[in-house]
Amino acid sequence: MTSDEPKPSAASLRNALVQVDEEIEEWNAHLLQLQQKRAGICTRLDAVVYPVLSLPVEITTEIFKHYVAGVVVWVGGSNSGRGPWVLAAVCRAWRAIALHVPALWADMCLQGSSSASQHEKTKQMLESYLSRSA
Repeated sequence: MTSDEPKPSAASLRNALVQVDEEIEEWNAHLLQLQQKRAGICTRLDAVVYPVLSLPVEITTEIFKHYVAGVVVWVGGSNSGRGPWVLAAVCRAWRAIALHVPALWADMCLQGSSSASQHEKTKQMLESYLSRSA
């Protein structure tokens, strides 16, 4: 507001405040509707059953063993897109299985660069595989 403009009256300011409060109420009502809609969607999503997750752990483990058999781990680059780390990244249930079944970590073929810069990464990877393979 410049010095040339008239000062708003108290009544016009109160009116503007009422309008803003009404708009806030409308937005809050809309937000409440969206939150209720979201809760309903979450409830329905929680009820979704993924058939693969209903398999017994023993069967899932056997499938995982076939998946990781002969996996090639490339040091200094991306791996072949297979292996226990990939399985562990899918969901919580698969992560629990992948991280707690030593047989998944016992079979690995290490290939790639042997440069000095990759030695620490290689060491960490091998330690991870060895500790998990029991």
